[in-house]
Amino acid sequence: RREIHVFLQEEDERHVGTGEQVGAMSVCLDNQERILLVRPRHQEQWAFPGGGVKGDEQAEEAMKREMMEEVGARVTVVGELADFVKKDHIDGTTGHRPQLTLHHFLTQMERDSAIDIQNADHEIADVLWLSAEDILKGRVQTRENVQEIARVLVENKINR
Repeated sequence: RREIHVFLQEEDERHVGTGEQVGAMSVCLDNQERILLVRPRHQEQWAFPGGGVKGDEQAEEAMKREMMEEVGARVTVVGELADFVKKDHIDGTTGHRPQLTLHHFLTQMERDSAIDIQNADHEIADVLWLSAEDILKGRVQTRENVQEIARVLVENKINR
């Protein structure tokens, strides 16, 4: 049932989606300064948890909603990081978009929250905690924005 609901929602997005696509991502750090990455089902590249900003939703609200949907965890925002902008983006759901803008929030999991992909959204196959340095060394294959944000974190020695 969940997959049918998601399919119908994505179908609506395909019909509406012609302008800029806006997303909100969680760059969630643990107490060892490792970053939470997720691997969506049927994809090889690791990504930050997050997703599209819907309607009148604020980017921070969207990121928190996506964290709950994808990994079942609540987070607290501790800062904002660089936006990632890509021209002529092709999205698997909505097709071609003239621009993709991803807002990145530096977050930490709330104390009473835990990752639970088994009972969360169907779209995440696995999770991984990895340092920014290991991301830049190419330990796993990641999306462009993950590399860019890892570089920013290393260059600026950002930590909580």
